[in-house]
Amino acid sequence: PGTITIDTVIAATLSAILWNLITWYYGMPSSSSHALIGGLIGATYVSKGFDVIHWTKLVEVIIVIMISPIIGFISGFVFTNITAYSFSNMKPVRSNNILKRLQIISAALLALAHGTNDAQKSMGLITLSLLILYPLDPNSIGKLYPYGETGAFIVPDWVIVTCSIAIMLGMLSGGKRIIKTVGFKLYKIRPVHGFGAQIACAIVVYACALFGFPISTTHVAASAIMGAGTAQRINIVRWGIGKSMAMAWIITIPISFTIGMIFALLIQSL
Repeated sequence: PGTITIDTVIAATLSAILWNLITWYYGMPSSSSHALIGGLIGATYVSKGFDVIHWTKLVEVIIVIMISPIIGFISGFVFTNITAYSFSNMKPVRSNNILKRLQIISAALLALAHGTNDAQKSMGLITLSLLILYPLDPNSIGKLYPYGETGAFIVPDWVIVTCSIAIMLGMLSGGKRIIKTVGFKLYKIRPVHGFGAQIACAIVVYACALFGFPISTTHVAASAIMGAGTAQRINIVRWGIGKSMAMAWIITIPISFTIGMIFALLIQSL
């Protein structure tokens, strides 16, 4: 934190916002985690060079980001098979009605797991910004961040509440294009798929949060849904859509890295 400026954080955040808006417009589920990491590295490279980057930790994060969708796919496949087997002796209408009710629980668990990972990234960047700004104006920033004098990295309550409200409003207002892609375009999702995928995704995301890894909930959820469909029959999944999603996942970090560099250069020039 002592080696970068607030300009670096602004450039990284603008990079992630722009890429998320582009992928949202085309209804393609992409990763805010990837976009933030790529943007932050790109902006830091322009402002301070590669020497200040903790490469070991960065490689760890990227490895987990790449592996987690695979684990999500396998988990979705396994949990959907377990669910289907558990209800195999029951009439389809009755089993669907029970699974629809159970999905209230699985959806809530997934929402809670989502909160343990995605909102935390914004909290981290805001807290980083407060740490950077405190030495410049201790009186003003001290009112927002009373821990600045000690240099401690502690997330204030108001930051937690603000990020929680912001992510909730984003879910309510801007997600329909992504919902259509994940919910309708991959295949016809039935309650057995939805329940299996949600439970699988919740477990994977929460486990990564416990170990402090910022993974993409978007990628894990989408791959778990594809795994759930494969559990029924491999050819019911529209793999062309899955391929497009995977391509968006792969290019997010390099593109957001480049956008982060461009924003950092623009801010420097101003």
